[in-house]
Amino acid sequence: MEQQNSFSDTALEMKWDELTDIPFVPADNDSGLALSADWWIFKKGAALEDVWRFFDRHSKGVAFLLYGI
Repeated sequence: MEQQNSFSDTALEMKWDELTDIPFVPADNDSGLALSADWWIFKKGAALEDVWRFFDRHSKGVAFLLYGI
C-alpha cells in the first residue's frame, strides 16, 4: 500500500532540522525514547520510532534524513 504524502521533501527536511532541538526522554514503558512535550503534530510521549516512521514519507526515506544516504 502506497503511503499518501501531503508534505513536500523540503517541508519534511525543515521539520527534521527543527527536530534536532526537540528533547526526548526515556519512555515510561522502558521502550526507548519519547517526546518530552508536544511538538508539531506529535503529542508528548510519542515514541521516537513513531516520529521517524512519519518522516519515512520523505521520497528518499528516513535513512536519508538520518545519515544522508
